[in-house]
Formats: sequence, C-alpha cells, structure tokens
Amino acid sequence: MSYITICHLKKSFDGKEVLHDLNLTIERGQLATLLGPSGCGKSTLLRCISGFLAIDGGEIYIDDRRVDQLPPKERELGMVFQQYALFPNMDVASNIKFGLAMQHVDPKTQDIEAEKMLDLVGLKGREHALPSELSGGQQQRVALARSLITKPKVLLLDEPLSALDAQIRAQLRNFIKEIQRELGITIILVTHDQEEAMTMSDYIFVMNKGNIVQEGPPTFIYRHPESEFATRFIGDYNLFSGNDLRNVGDEIDDGFRFLAIRPEVVSLDPIDNAIEYEGRILRESMLGSIYRLYVEIEGGELMKIDQLNRSKNMKQVGDSITLYVPKEEIIKIY
Repeated sequence: MSYITICHLKKSFDGKEVLHDLNLTIERGQLATLLGPSGCGKSTLLRCISGFLAIDGGEIYIDDRRVDQLPPKERELGMVFQQYALFPNMDVASNIKFGLAMQHVDPKTQDIEAEKMLDLVGLKGREHALPSELSGGQQQRVALARSLITKPKVLLLDEPLSALDAQIRAQLRNFIKEIQRELGITIILVTHDQEEAMTMSDYIFVMNKGNIVQEGPPTFIYRHPESEFATRFIGDYNLFSGNDLRNVGDEIDDGFRFLAIRPEVVSLDPIDNAIEYEGRILRESMLGSIYRLYVEIEGGELMKIDQLNRSKNMKQVGDSITLYVPKEEIIKIY
C-alpha cells in the first residue's frame, strides 16, 4: 500500500482549472519530486496536500488516512518554503522549538529535542544566534530543523534552495538527502531545477499545465522521455524531426514525430553501429567539467556535443569534424 495516495484531484482558480484530475502515489521513505516549469501547478499541488489550499475534487490519503478534509495542523506534515520564514527576534533554538511550544510540550523535552535537531543540522554552538547572524544556508537548516522537530509524517519542500547561491545549493542538496536517509522520512520536493531533481530524487513526477506528463526514477526520466515536452524540459537533448536527420527514418522505423539525442552520447571518435555526420563547429563553451561544442551538420541542423573538459577534446571554431551517433542511443518520440 502506498504511503501517499492522491486520487482524481482537481483545483480551480476563478473558474479556471489548474490541476486536472491528478492521480499519484508515493512510497514510504521516498524523496519524490514535483518537477516542472513555473505555472505548471506543482506548488499548487503541494499546498493542496498541506491543506493551505482547499481542493475542488478528489481525495488525499497519507498513511491510509484521508486528510483532504482536515485542517493543516491535523495532517502531521512539515513544510519548508523558499523564504525561510524564521522569527527574526528569536534565536536559533527558540525558532527550532517553536512547533513544540505550540503543541504545549514541556520545556525540558523541548530543550532535549532541540539539541538533537541542532546536532542533526550541524548548528551546535549557534543556538543563541539570531537569524540575521546566519548565512542563507544556515537559516535554511534552521527552517528544516523547525519542521523536523515535530516528527511529521511527510516533509514538504517548496523550492527550498532557489534563493541560495550555487555552491550552497549543492551542499544542501546532499545534506537534505542525508537527513532523509537517516530519518527515513517521506519528502515531497517542488522544484523547476532539473539538476536538483535528478540529484536528490528517488522518484520524479514531471508536470506541465496541471497534468503529470511522465513519472519514474531519475535515470528512467532522463534516458526515456515520453513526449516532446519532457524531452525539451529534461536534460538538454538535441531534438529533430524525422526528416532533419539523414538515414535515420529508414534505419529505425516510421511513425515517430521527433528524434532525441543526448549531447553526451555523440562521439568524435569512430564507433560501431553509429550514424556518421559531417559538421562544422560554430561555437564552443565551458560548462565546468564539460566542454560543449555547437556543430552545424549536414542540412543546416545544429547539434550540441558534450565532451569531458580534457586537452585532447579541445577543438577550434570553424573546424570540420565527423560526428558518430550510436543508433541505440537515438530516442523516438511519438
């Protein structure tokens, strides 16, 4: 039995339906991500689960209990937002204990549990600091501790890292995943960041225009996009119509609308069972450990090629090169 089940959920604003008969299930202990562009309905869905928004139809179950008719405080959920929402006049320890204080837990137990949370989030020694004395990453750790101290059944994270710089984001991604594994807690993460979803998630729901258009583990989502939207949104595919690439239609089969090729599968060295394309390098760019080439191939189409950032892979703009595309790596989109 799934730990979280959503059945035929609908939500409208001013007569316009923004969530369309959604169905999903999440297993206990999973970190599941709602991934999609701005305005696709992912934050609306999270707020429906939390109870901050009333639903217009459907049912929500958590741990075999129907919760969609319950107020937020009775759903046993924790929530962390993009903005940390810490109390500026309260120190770290008081912010963390706030949920327990609202539940009228005795002060000694509050102190014991707060100390455990300070250890968990790596803020031991900063319990008397005010939020203004902390970095953004530290403030987000306080917000996480405050949500976890009440031992929620599910932790909801709404774009929790988007306000942080890249280095801190990367650190907190690993940090949240470690906490999730240590506590075994079920987490629902909302993000528009594909890298964040891929690195953190056990399972991903790709959303577009109020619908779930694909779901599955990160590797499956990345390697097997099932629609033009998923192909364009997930990763950084080269996407072509069947007529754009010479010989592909005859060699694979007919009936597909698009062909998708990941930049990293294209080789500059001869390989077996590949389709060859002659091209000219239009431009290049450095993406950290990845060296990207933009190549104009036969017919005027542009293909992105990703290579490891190594001296032997360096090329010059204007160079003519041969590309080798493995046939088994060409994805058909119907």
